[in-house]
Amino acid sequence: MKNKEIAPNVFSLKSMMLMALPSYFFPGVTAWLSGWFLHKNDLMNASFISIAIPSLIATLITYSFFWGVKNRFKFENKLVRIFLMLFLNLFLAYFLIVLLQLDQYQFDIILSTVIGTVITAWKVPTKQINNEIR
Repeated sequence: MKNKEIAPNVFSLKSMMLMALPSYFFPGVTAWLSGWFLHKNDLMNASFISIAIPSLIATLITYSFFWGVKNRFKFENKLVRIFLMLFLNLFLAYFLIVLLQLDQYQFDIILSTVIGTVITAWKVPTKQINNEIR
């Protein structure tokens, strides 16, 4: 029987990796498969670089942000969490697009950033009930 007095540590490197690996793997694989079925080599080549990496970076930034503020702020409303992190991550993505002159991949990077951010902000536990973070 679990002791309800001890709150489990839901923020850890293991749980971050459990969120980060699918956020890299699934967008990359789905983009690659789409390129394969459509016979588009440029989509297949870009799938694991300009599509999967922005999703991974957005996931890591979002998870790290909520891990860092878990005791300072309570973001119980999921829409507030999502819009806050979308603003931050889209600003960073656009800044990097302009800085690194990645205009040709702008749509891929923005879309992948949105997907990684929304899924992570939706799933990350930030609500504390009965000494457990949910």
